[in-house]
Amino acid sequence: MWQLVAEEYELEVINLENIIKKTEKDMVKAHKTYGLLVKDRNQVGISLIDRNDELCILYEKSNVQVTP
Repeated sequence: MWQLVAEEYELEVINLENIIKKTEKDMVKAHKTYGLLVKDRNQVGISLIDRNDELCILYEKSNVQVTP
């Protein structure tokens, strides 16, 4: 009787260990994906700032040409 209960607990522990391993792998994958997304977001932000600077320069040139 006790041996059967012990075997059930052992199988449950093995199952839980497998769940933990899969979850840890998923966490590592999510962390890597998050890092890539943050890097992409930062690149887009830098690009946006550069474009805004270019636009400001064009507006300044336009205003200089318009004013007599």
